[in-house]
Amino acid sequence: TFTPPAIDYDRGGFWSITTYDSDGWLARDKAAISNSEATPNPDGSYTIRFNSPGSPNNVETPSPFTALLRVYVPKSKEIAMRYLRSESKNLLIK
Repeated sequence: TFTPPAIDYDRGGFWSITTYDSDGWLARDKAAISNSEATPNPDGSYTIRFNSPGSPNNVETPSPFTALLRVYVPKSKEIAMRYLRSESKNLLIK
């Protein structure tokens, strides 16, 4: 579960999460999800599920895999840097 930083959606901004296999290739056909297709939680955060068919925001992955969050067109450089500093840690996927 994560809350994306302030993104300027009116200027074409978006976020995406893409998964890759152990060789660095796109993991599967449904290897990514973005703000245009993800369903937010009531508080504005997003819960992304991996290998949970039928669940909202599911992404299919092999085992092992890596995931990369991309954020395009943040509202400002300062907002982006503050977000990166506060969120820059490895997330444990259960």
